[in-house]
Amino acid sequence: MTFTSSKLFMAAFTALWATLLTLLFPALPTAGTTPPSALYVPVSLPETTTTTTTLVTTCEQVYELAVKAGWIANQAVTATNTAARESHCTETAFNPTDPNGGSYGLYQINGYWCKPNSQWVEGWLQQHGIVNSCYDLFNPQTNTEAAYAIWLNSGWSPWGM
Repeated sequence: MTFTSSKLFMAAFTALWATLLTLLFPALPTAGTTPPSALYVPVSLPETTTTTTTLVTTCEQVYELAVKAGWIANQAVTATNTAARESHCTETAFNPTDPNGGSYGLYQINGYWCKPNSQWVEGWLQQHGIVNSCYDLFNPQTNTEAAYAIWLNSGWSPWGM
């Protein structure tokens, strides 16, 4: 039996992908636990009557939100790993020591994206109709949609990848 390099590649890729998916998600941390290397400050979310919040309790839910936002499967895995690394999949994570007013939510989106600056009068996310204020980034669906928009604009570089 003769195998071409493309058949071998596809077989290896398929096996690797299946193994990755089965190993990746059980190993992901659950929401609500804080990684020892990160600083998280509890925040009080402003009262709202117009926004419903999707409660995220696992990184698997972050993956589902990533797919819903528009990431294809392999990029949704990277997005989920990013949220796990940045916030431990904690929707209310806030790091006040980051520049530009801190970083917010699941993907730890920096205040640069949601505050007025020299390039954006209202903030980049406001100009694109994604948020009204940085506090909107504590909503996991909004945070994921914002992360997706930032990723479309800048790739993974805002997350140091």
